[in-house]
Amino acid sequence: MSTLLKEYEVWVAMFFWLNFPVQALKTILRDAGFAEAPSPPTIQVPPPAVLEISVGPPRQTLAVYKSVKADWVPDKFMLGLGGTATDVLEVLERLRDSFERHKYPLDQVCHYYEITLPPQPVDLDGFVEKLRQRLGIEVSLGGEKLRPFSISLSNFDMPVTREKFYKWLYVSLNPDANSPNRRVFIQVVKRETRFNNVVEFVRSINKVINEVIGFIEGA
Repeated sequence: MSTLLKEYEVWVAMFFWLNFPVQALKTILRDAGFAEAPSPPTIQVPPPAVLEISVGPPRQTLAVYKSVKADWVPDKFMLGLGGTATDVLEVLERLRDSFERHKYPLDQVCHYYEITLPPQPVDLDGFVEKLRQRLGIEVSLGGEKLRPFSISLSNFDMPVTREKFYKWLYVSLNPDANSPNRRVFIQVVKRETRFNNVVEFVRSINKVINEVIGFIEGA
């Protein structure tokens, strides 16, 4: 953990096989204890003001629960849950029951799940030095000797085949450029096809990060 954080933030994306009516999702979320999100305010832009428009799939916040926002991306058939690990874990348990009550067993209607730990700081003394000692790699380029500064790890060489796509696990560690030997940003991406495995992975986030740190420290 870092002095910059009180708790890790986690994002769980649920990709359904088919599109879901928004009203059905709102009912399921409400019955799981969510409060419906307020409608976004209407903004009037008088000329000659410039309105910037971003390109990408529409994302609609349907509901909130404590720190968790439930966003719906219809183009991807995706329901995203983002918040603290504790709150997301609590929400997952409630959502499973609510989907079941409304005749939508998640492991039948959900194509796959993706758990993401967005880049977040972890205080780690001597990260760059320990990484270089751990790997022992040196490259000469343009008269300079280069050694590892960051690292990424994955369970497979690529995530694109059917067997590998659904079990992809990716971890990256990038030092804070302002304090490279005191702090590192860790990112984790994990895909699953079974809901219980998603719950277990979110529950073990602290353990996963400690294992990553242990690898750097040679533990």
